[in-house]
Amino acid sequence: MFKKLFYVLLLLLIVLLFVGGVNDESSRLTKAIWDTGHLFLFAGLAWTLLDIPWLNRQSALQQFWWLAAFVVLVGGGIELLQLLVGRYFERMDVLFDALGALVGWLLYRVRQHKFSFLLLISPLIVLSVGIVFQPVWMAYQDQLAMQNAFPLLADFENTNELARWEVNDAQILLQSSHVRHGEGGLAVKLAAAKYPGLALHQLVADWRAYEYLSLSVFNPQAEIKRLSLKIYDRQHPHNGYAYQDRFNTHFNIKPGWNELVVALDDVRLAPKDRDMDMANIVDVSLFLQNQTQPVLLYLDDLRLSR
Repeated sequence: MFKKLFYVLLLLLIVLLFVGGVNDESSRLTKAIWDTGHLFLFAGLAWTLLDIPWLNRQSALQQFWWLAAFVVLVGGGIELLQLLVGRYFERMDVLFDALGALVGWLLYRVRQHKFSFLLLISPLIVLSVGIVFQPVWMAYQDQLAMQNAFPLLADFENTNELARWEVNDAQILLQSSHVRHGEGGLAVKLAAAKYPGLALHQLVADWRAYEYLSLSVFNPQAEIKRLSLKIYDRQHPHNGYAYQDRFNTHFNIKPGWNELVVALDDVRLAPKDRDMDMANIVDVSLFLQNQTQPVLLYLDDLRLSR
């Protein structure tokens, strides 16, 4: 009975590699928890393979190398196949596959030896599991930090904040030379491209209690730059990312500091055929359009207010 349940769970984990799961709107914590499934899947697969008689009769070292080859072929192959269902090739997933296979191999060896062997290898098992679960712990800590700082969305005081942003034809780094709030700010190097910019995807989603979104931007160039802002909710991707289904606006960023303010009522009423779901905001994007040369901007103090 136990073995049947084991195989059912293993099959379920295999199916979940390709169906369901996280998407671009999922939180960093959710994604990190989801990725731990690679550890359990490949630990189970390794255990199953080692039950095959011909592999079971091999030496421990031979079993190790067979499992290593299995991870490279199957783990790497799975990542390539996921490209066909709209996902990405994740090198960290292959690492988690390898650590899972290692844990499965070590536990299988325990079954074949005395309990004293478990004491010998337990540090290696703990280390492997710890590596896989470290992103979960970091994401959890950052989730708490976001909630505690809210309605401040970003003030760029520590490197953990950088993981909340995604960049497109741009580079971001913390700096302390141009700061509006606290001790740090963000330098954004925007490349010569069609839509260079950055997007805040990891944020507290419920904005219903607030009236304004504000942001400080410093422009070190001598000329005005036109900065675009878009905001959308969880429903927007299901509506095909239509331009008329989100909030869009533009700001003329003069040399020096600029204080940008957006009324959240305007955001709520922006979609053409519905109201924005202000309890489920999932994206704030800033970008330039049709840049022919690189541009440097400094950001600080992105927050909501009443």
